[in-house]
Amino acid sequence: MTDKAKSNRIMSCEKPIEIHSYHIDSMKIVHNSIYVKWFEEIRMVFLDKYYPYANMLEQNYSPVIASTELNYKYPLTMFDKPIGRGWVEEFTRAKWILKFEIVTGDKVHCTGRQVGYMVDLTRLRPIPMPAELIDQYEKEKAAIDS
Repeated sequence: MTDKAKSNRIMSCEKPIEIHSYHIDSMKIVHNSIYVKWFEEIRMVFLDKYYPYANMLEQNYSPVIASTELNYKYPLTMFDKPIGRGWVEEFTRAKWILKFEIVTGDKVHCTGRQVGYMVDLTRLRPIPMPAELIDQYEKEKAAIDS
């Protein structure tokens, strides 16, 4: 991936990933279910960076995942040192779409996306995205578009 392509990613984050023996299946590769866990960990890094979960709970909000999609490219093995990356693909008042990739160097092992929305924890009903997130998205998008 080129630096230019990475610089076009809005609200991006990344996290080194550790592979443990219990992630490995009988084929001596990382089991496919582990990638979903890693996507969740990357999403929490994203939230810590842009809208900490503690802030959401103070306002009685929580993100809810509507769907998760994964595309496996190349297997990871016990001694690989992957990096997980996440960024916003789309952000509206009603929903967000985060894209993910798990890589080693220039090799992409898995890509995916999550669609989600925010809910009010008392009413358990969808609510508009917090203004702070929308403002940050618009700011970074404008910087890329200019």
